[in-house]
Amino acid sequence: FVPVRMILGKFSCGVTENRGDKMRTIKLDQAIIEHCKTVIWVLDKTYEKSIRTFFRGQDNKIKEFKKKLEDLRFERDGNIIMHTSGDDKSEIRIMFTIPITQCET
Repeated sequence: FVPVRMILGKFSCGVTENRGDKMRTIKLDQAIIEHCKTVIWVLDKTYEKSIRTFFRGQDNKIKEFKKKLEDLRFERDGNIIMHTSGDDKSEIRIMFTIPITQCET
């Protein structure tokens, strides 16, 4: 038997490794963020590959779904797309940027 010790507090979890001589702390809030980024990346690549596979030779369909994928990527990056309620299918795109004072020089 190997003794295991776990410590839970706030958004972190501590676990002893081997025979308790080494402790490792995992920040759960950061782990969830990284996990979500990975899942989103996998879904993005799967969707992109599916478009090319399902609609091979159908350029109009490929163009339509690639546009939808680009819109999803735009929103994923923290921006907003607002669609107007008219037949002309107009939209307003709001792109958020880092203020100049916060940019690296």
